[in-house]
Amino acid sequence: MFSSRLFSPIAVAKSFRPIRRTVAYCADPTSGLSSEQLEIQKTAKDFAKKELYPQMDKWDKMGQLPMEALRKAGELGFGAIYCNEEYGGAGLSRLDAALVFEQLAAGCCSTAAYMAVHNMVPWMIDRFANEELKRRHIPELASFTKLASYCLTEPGSGSDSSALVTNARRDGDHYIVNGSKAFISGSGVSSVYLVMMRHKDAPPGPKGIFALIMTPDMPGFQLGKDESKLGWCTQPTRIISFEDVKVPVSNQISMDLAIEHTKVRQAFGKSISQFQWTQFKLAEMATKSDQLTLEYYSRLSFFPRENISVAVPLKPSENWFDARTRRPVDKAVFMRALADISSSRASTASTWKPRGTRPPRPKSTKRP
Repeated sequence: MFSSRLFSPIAVAKSFRPIRRTVAYCADPTSGLSSEQLEIQKTAKDFAKKELYPQMDKWDKMGQLPMEALRKAGELGFGAIYCNEEYGGAGLSRLDAALVFEQLAAGCCSTAAYMAVHNMVPWMIDRFANEELKRRHIPELASFTKLASYCLTEPGSGSDSSALVTNARRDGDHYIVNGSKAFISGSGVSSVYLVMMRHKDAPPGPKGIFALIMTPDMPGFQLGKDESKLGWCTQPTRIISFEDVKVPVSNQISMDLAIEHTKVRQAFGKSISQFQWTQFKLAEMATKSDQLTLEYYSRLSFFPRENISVAVPLKPSENWFDARTRRPVDKAVFMRALADISSSRASTASTWKPRGTRPPRPKSTKRP
């Protein structure tokens, strides 16, 4: 029989103490940030308060991007936040960027939203383009001397990248591009357009999709009228049409990565990465890994900043973590199969050995 004391107001209040404590920590926008991140956050906040907020209403009514404010933002490194410093970028992390955009949005949501879109373009160039494209575009994009637009959304498929129909046909040293894009932020004022498309002969779905850098002076590149919107009025938004636009092959953005094991290993006539089961398992493992990371950070937030001797509710989750962190590791090892038997494999040292260091299970105390 349950005791009535389990449901007393005091017992209920005690059971919710950790939750209240977590909320208190999450409500603090500076919680868990390093001194460098606090400085980044403060810089963005001061800029938004001084340069964006006082002019927000005027820019919204005028319906145009504040170029002077953008160039000042470029001087602070907000034009290519994730890019390598070698090309003029700030070299910050995604978390750092989130701190910046959160503060900028408080000053002018519309302008901050465009700045976030603009940053996607130099990042993709920095991450996937060749050296010549990096040096040609990133410095000017980082300073907001040139503006950029990220072109994914289409009239028929929206932002579903796997369903886009804009296509490119290879013709010697050029691609011939046909199709259209919709709701493109910055269109009409941008100088650099990163356009997502598929190869002409590629099958439906995500395979065969790539990106080209395009400019509005290319013949066949057509801009529609500026859309009248309910919000985000400082950034122009247009439909863009492509009619036999010739784009140099050298403008292609693509990944140049090493071939992974699942793409090499063959089974039943095709690589194991092509099997739907493998794809589902990889997605499941990635999801669980991310979940564990977030839970780990959440638990660490219980630590007070000064009085570390205060008891924190970490011990109850020790077994929870122990069981769940092994699962994605085990599955990764099993998916590699015999390739992990050799102790010389780098993956073996980082995945299989921890399995051998588990504490032994306690012997059963049950009587026969």
